Amino acid sequence: MDDKKSEQQEKRRYFRIEYPASIRPILKIRKHEFEVVDISEKGVRFSAEKEIKFGRWVTGNITFHDGQAIGIEGKIAWKRGESIGMFLTVKSIPYPKILSEQRHLARFRPEDDSSGE
Repeated sequence: MDDKKSEQQEKRRYFRIEYPASIRPILKIRKHEFEVVDISEKGVRFSAEKEIKFGRWVTGNITFHDGQAIGIEGKIAWKRGESIGMFLTVKSIPYPKILSEQRHLARFRPEDDSSGE
């Protein structure tokens, strides 16, 4: 196992949920919408296929599979290719929502997905 990768995982304070491509929540920032790749209580990684200029501080809403929208606010921490990491410093994702999403993903089966992916 890569020691550097396992050290990074151990340093994380919050449990991270990674989404399959077919059921990713949507992050809306102003008029732009992005697929959420993973979340934790204090962080969001999302995909941006085109170059978007963000300010240091960003406010948005994440809409989950159940239709619930949660407001988030924080700062862009990094950009790597099409992935953007956001650290939620002001408005974060409530822990009960993280648990709810984890339960949803545990029940999700790709063959149930009607998107055709």
